[in-house]
Amino acid sequence: MAALEPLPLSPRPGAAAIARRYIADVGRRLNLEGSVLADLQLLTSELVTNAVLHAGTPLELTVTVSDCVTVMVHDIGDGEPQITSGEVGGWGLRLVDQLSVRWGVLPADPGKIVWFDLPLG
Repeated sequence: MAALEPLPLSPRPGAAAIARRYIADVGRRLNLEGSVLADLQLLTSELVTNAVLHAGTPLELTVTVSDCVTVMVHDIGDGEPQITSGEVGGWGLRLVDQLSVRWGVLPADPGKIVWFDLPLG
């Protein structure tokens, strides 16, 4: 399995729940379960929630699979997400940083893509 069909999302509070269901379906296709699937859903939800809260623009969720699962969230907002400390909220990217093997932000025209890699098992 390589790239899956991208999932367009509206910048609404329910976007994270839609993304979690999509990732659950991806997990079933990949025979993922337990903590791997839970981490995949959690981290995806965090990226989508950040995009909804901070960019407030339409976004697109893309998943690719090779030796790991790569999740990408593309929004067209300004700014670059950063790990924050000591604030109310701001823990989403800290979770992404701690649970994924790598993550980052890529410039896009327009906007940006925030992504993470998670091992398959």
